[in-house]
Amino acid sequence: YNKRWGCLPRLLHADGKSPVPPVIANSRRIIDDRYGEMREEEHEVNMDYYLNCLRDVDKHVGFVLDVLEEQGLQDTMVVFCSDHGEMLGDHNLRQKGPFLYKEHLRTPFMITGPDVQLGDCDAACCSIDLVPTVLGLAGITPDPSLPGVDLSPCIRDKQTPIRANPDADLDGATLFQFGQLAGTRGFLMPRGFMQAIITKRYKYGRCFGREEQSQPKAWEILRENCDLLLYDRQEDPDELKNLVGDEEGLKTRKELVLKLNDMLNALVAKEASGSLVPWKFLHETYDELNGW
Repeated sequence: YNKRWGCLPRLLHADGKSPVPPVIANSRRIIDDRYGEMREEEHEVNMDYYLNCLRDVDKHVGFVLDVLEEQGLQDTMVVFCSDHGEMLGDHNLRQKGPFLYKEHLRTPFMITGPDVQLGDCDAACCSIDLVPTVLGLAGITPDPSLPGVDLSPCIRDKQTPIRANPDADLDGATLFQFGQLAGTRGFLMPRGFMQAIITKRYKYGRCFGREEQSQPKAWEILRENCDLLLYDRQEDPDELKNLVGDEEGLKTRKELVLKLNDMLNALVAKEASGSLVPWKFLHETYDELNGW
């Protein structure tokens, strides 16, 4: 853990002094207040520690694979995945949160085993795809009621389209949700819940508060209840410009937002049971613990 890598977060100062979405500004406030603001040299030390932790994980994964080989169990299917990424200073953020940045969303999903060819599958995926994919690789047809998508066809042949849509703006649409009720010193994250979709071209998300959760359809309700995020993954790969961060952006991209919002509502209904039950429980639990 003492190895020094001598690097800083690539996007530590990327946002400069330009306005950031409220959810980002509020997250920075909470993290800095809880754990203290970090100087640049502290970011370097933090990155050293994180990279060394990854080396340690690598070593232990290697240990498991070596034992499987020693026991003659090379046909075992092994899945390596993670529940979320780590901002690690990029965009001047740490940890996890209601963020659409790739540092937070792009996590490992690696599979080895029988009938798994060496290579990459460029299909977007999320955690609920894990079970139907493992079943598919095992030759078992997943029950149609099971949430998620079976990625095994793409794993066997990377040219196989997944979550395909003839509309290029919606092609590959994948659901992401995050709920955060964190706060500090009397400040509660005002809109810490996020529902979002990632397509091959765009990332679209809506952030809302604990009393505002819904699947808004009308433009007026969407504007009133949510902070909106929209990034063009092709033109802005570092996700530095929220295309609907001002009135002009909202006006010129209204139709695109509504189209993406309709797809988001459909995915929430299909893959997350409307998202009302688990988040309602989270609200009630938080109220009980904090005396709301």
